[in-house]
Amino acid sequence: MDPTTISKFGKLEAAMSFRWVITLLSAIAFVDSYMIIIYGFGLANMTMPWVKTYLGLVDLISLITMFSITFGMILPGLGFVVVELWSSIKLRYRLWRKTEYSPLSTTHFYDHHPSYIAADDYRVWAIKNSNSAAYKDYEQAVSEWKDIKFMRYMSQCCIFLTLFSYILTFRLDSEVHNYYQVVVSYIESYAWYISGPLSLIIGYIGLFLLGVAFDQTYPREHYIHLKNHEIPPEE
Repeated sequence: MDPTTISKFGKLEAAMSFRWVITLLSAIAFVDSYMIIIYGFGLANMTMPWVKTYLGLVDLISLITMFSITFGMILPGLGFVVVELWSSIKLRYRLWRKTEYSPLSTTHFYDHHPSYIAADDYRVWAIKNSNSAAYKDYEQAVSEWKDIKFMRYMSQCCIFLTLFSYILTFRLDSEVHNYYQVVVSYIESYAWYISGPLSLIIGYIGLFLLGVAFDQTYPREHYIHLKNHEIPPEE
C-alpha cells in the first residue's frame, strides 16, 4: 500500500490563493461599516487630513475592540446560524419533495467507503506502523482543512459585512455610499466595453464567495481519500 497518494479537495483547494484577497476585502468592509456608523460617511470619503485631525488613540482602541468582537464573536455566530438554517431549509425541501437524501453529504458515506478513512484513524495507523510519510500526509491534510475553514469563514465575513454596510446606506443619508457602491459607480463611469467585463468579474467574485462561504461538504473534512489504497482493518 502506498498511503502517500492523497486526493485533493478540488474547487476549494484551487481557491486557496485568494484567501488573503478575501481577508483584505473583509477588513475593508468592516472599516467601511464602522465609519458609516460612527462618523456618518464611508471609507471612500476618508482623507489623510481628516485622519490626522480626528482619528486619535481612543478611536483606534475602539476600532480594534469592535474588530475583535465582530470577527471573534458576532460573525462566527451569525455564520453558524445561517449555515444551520440553510441546511434545515434544504432538508425540509427534500422531505416536502420526498427526495431521497444523498449519502454523499453524510458521514455515513465516508465511514463505510473503502477508499476513505477518518483522519484520526489514519494518524493512529501511521504512528503504529512508524510510517513517517503517511503522518506527513495527515499533517498536510489537517493544514489544508484549516486553510479551507479559514477561507470559508473570511468569505462569510466579507458577505455579511458588505450586506450590512449596504443596508446602512439605505437607512442613512442618501449621500452616504459604502465601498461596494463606490466601486460599482467607478466601473459604470467607463465605456460599456470596459464596464461590462468588469461587472461580470464582480458578479463572478460574488458567486464565488457565496459558494465558498456556505459550502456544505464539511463532513468530508474529517476524512482522507486514499485513491484505491485501503488500510487493512485492525485485528
